[in-house]
Amino acid sequence: MDLIAARLGYIGAIIATIGDGVAAIAAGIALRKLEEASLAESRSEVDQFRQTENIQQQVDFYINELIQIRKMIK
Repeated sequence: MDLIAARLGYIGAIIATIGDGVAAIAAGIALRKLEEASLAESRSEVDQFRQTENIQQQVDFYINELIQIRKMIK
């Protein structure tokens, strides 16, 4: 009876170890997905900032052009 209990304990420990391994792999996959999503969001924010900066430069250019034209008219 003790031998059976020891074998069952051993099998249970193996199953628990395999389960822990699977859980660790799943956690690693989830972490990678979150990191990729975070990186994609950061890239999107950087792209939006660059677009905003570009638009601001264009607006500044046209404002300066209008100022130049106004000076020419006066």
